[in-house]
Amino acid sequence: MPLIDISQEKGWMKRTGTWISDVWAYLSNIQFLMQQQANVQTLLASISNTIISKTTRIRFYTVSMPVANRQYDFVLPANTKSLEIQTTSGAAFRVSFDSGRVGPIARRPYWSVSTNTSWDKENLDLTNATLYFASGNTGITMEIAVGT
Repeated sequence: MPLIDISQEKGWMKRTGTWISDVWAYLSNIQFLMQQQANVQTLLASISNTIISKTTRIRFYTVSMPVANRQYDFVLPANTKSLEIQTTSGAAFRVSFDSGRVGPIARRPYWSVSTNTSWDKENLDLTNATLYFASGNTGITMEIAVGT
């Protein structure tokens, strides 16, 4: 389709006067708004990519804990981004990332999780990490939700 010089078509616009400056201002404003729209779309895409990349998959695991005050462990998957653990019965438990802290002779530092609560952490970046936990009750099952 050939381009038509609208400045000469049917006398629609004169080459001098306020018409040219008004049209130029209008077209400049459209160009500015289109650039702003592109900036907003780029920003929205980067935000959604950041949110999606933080946690892309959640997996659930269980660990049986038949003996009270015995240390149990769970090796976390590579690139763990979030973590939540709780007992199915709501029993209190201790948790640590260091071996030997939560067992029969619990030694600080470890984290005590009270009855009917869970322990959760977000914004992690764990690889080759092991979680150690124990409970003062027998016959407990630990539920673990891991976001990678």
